[in-house]
Amino acid sequence: MSTEDVLWDYLRNHVKGPHYTRVENLVHPGISDVNYCYFGSEGWMELKYRPTFPRPKMRCFNDDDGLNPAQKIWITAHVEMKGVVWIVAGVVTDVYFIPGRHAYEFNNWTLAELRAHARLHVVRGKPGFDTRVLRLIRGVI
Repeated sequence: MSTEDVLWDYLRNHVKGPHYTRVENLVHPGISDVNYCYFGSEGWMELKYRPTFPRPKMRCFNDDDGLNPAQKIWITAHVEMKGVVWIVAGVVTDVYFIPGRHAYEFNNWTLAELRAHARLHVVRGKPGFDTRVLRLIRGVI
């Protein structure tokens, strides 16, 4: 199981309601991992996961495990056309929902910067995880 599968399995099993479509596209590798639709709100999630906390001042993700060039291009183009893309970054049990407009900056951020730019920070296993994620994807928060 890939590290991103850990995050995907948790979201799919604990955030019930949206219609999710997992996308594995070998023809266009930049397309985000998951499309969702929930009561008129539709968007994409690009999943990234890190199983350990980085040291302070160390980047959370880098060019090897963060966004690749094709993903940055696709996310940016989609956001420019007013599409919704969330970079969903899991670090151990913390999950950060980063607006897609930050695609080109994402790989350079420390954990503190990731927290500062997150539209939503939730912790797997904590009460309210699902409710807060559903509110985010409906545009309520």
